[in-house]
Amino acid sequence: MLLIRALVLLSVVGILIVLYRLVSFRKQCPGCGYADPNRIPRKGIAKRLPVKAYACPRCHNHFYKIREVTQASSNATLV
Repeated sequence: MLLIRALVLLSVVGILIVLYRLVSFRKQCPGCGYADPNRIPRKGIAKRLPVKAYACPRCHNHFYKIREVTQASSNATLV
């Protein structure tokens, strides 16, 4: 039982490390911190998600920047 818990914990930590290198909230490479990465076409399901795909020319890391979702309906008044 302890072995199973340890494997689950290691897999969760591994997934978090992968996401740390794949997702950013700023237009800056999460790997090396380069401030001007290149835009690349989105693939697969990412075309339907509110993300932008980037590639860093310095460390060759591909990552997604999560767009800020604005709520236009929150500014409207209800009648």
